[in-house]
Amino acid sequence: MMKMGYVAGSGLGKNGEGRIEPIDAVVLPPGRSLDRCMEIKEKAGIHNLFSVEKRMLRLQKKEEANAKVLEEREKKKVSSVFEFINTTLSKKKQGSQDGADSLLEKLKVQTSQELNKKVFGLGEDLKQVSRDIYKTKEAIKRNKDKDSSVCDKMKEKLATLEKYEQDLKRKEYRILNEKKMRSDKSKLLKF
Repeated sequence: MMKMGYVAGSGLGKNGEGRIEPIDAVVLPPGRSLDRCMEIKEKAGIHNLFSVEKRMLRLQKKEEANAKVLEEREKKKVSSVFEFINTTLSKKKQGSQDGADSLLEKLKVQTSQELNKKVFGLGEDLKQVSRDIYKTKEAIKRNKDKDSSVCDKMKEKLATLEKYEQDLKRKEYRILNEKKMRSDKSKLLKF
């Protein structure tokens, strides 16, 4: 175009009266008609609602927000069973019946897939707690003739771990019971 007399920064045409700025690329929402997209644009009152730059900025902000959330989750993530037990025991507990009722209500609104995930997670937790109980018992056996204060602390940990294991087993039983009730209902509905 330079050979034909085009000067960079000027408009196209015989007298250079053409458009100087390039046409913006527009990405429209999938599954929407052009009429619907223009209605959305008019209601919003934004000149370039669907411009690529704005969309990229929105996506970047979403990714940054997601990264923050993941970072916070990692900070809150419990690194060992003992930390979990300590945080659980340090919180004020409601009556055990209230906790059981709220758990049952939560289970009723969850999907079967979510219940399967919970059962799997509880199974993994139970395995870990069983390993920790075994290790604690072995440590008590090794140290029973040595320092009694260390042995007493280990026995306290053992009692806490065993209580936690029982709680996990109760939760797993409730979830399995809910799954069984659902499968029984589905069998009745098939007839």
